[in-house]
Amino acid sequence: MPSFDDEDVRWLLRTLELEGLAELEVAQGDARVTVAAPGPRAPAPQAAASADEPNQDPEGTPVLAPMAGIFYRTPSPDAEPFVEEGDTIRRGEVVGLIEAMKLFNDVTSPVAGIITAIVVDNQQRIADGDPLMWVVGTVT
Repeated sequence: MPSFDDEDVRWLLRTLELEGLAELEVAQGDARVTVAAPGPRAPAPQAAASADEPNQDPEGTPVLAPMAGIFYRTPSPDAEPFVEEGDTIRRGEVVGLIEAMKLFNDVTSPVAGIITAIVVDNQQRIADGDPLMWVVGTVT
């Protein structure tokens, strides 16, 4: 009788995340497994541009999400955020976490400077490549 092992389930979860699916079901003989993404699968909200207002990104270099998942501004629920708007940061400094498949991954700044805008909320679902915050200037 066919069955699914842990590696099969991990592959299904990776596929679900990479393809941005809400649910994935696979059957093998009498065995059937269904995996579903937690919560609603809504695209990251973006500010709507009005006809008389051009769509303009904040100033500086974006810190982009290296993967899809849930963005956390704090290392734990009762801790202070890693960074705030106006903070001076170093290149490579941890500015947040992304939870993907029950693993927490550091998000680091690609540049040194001052954070001019944080454009995602704590515990917001984000996609790979979404801008999370903006950094301007170079601090030596």
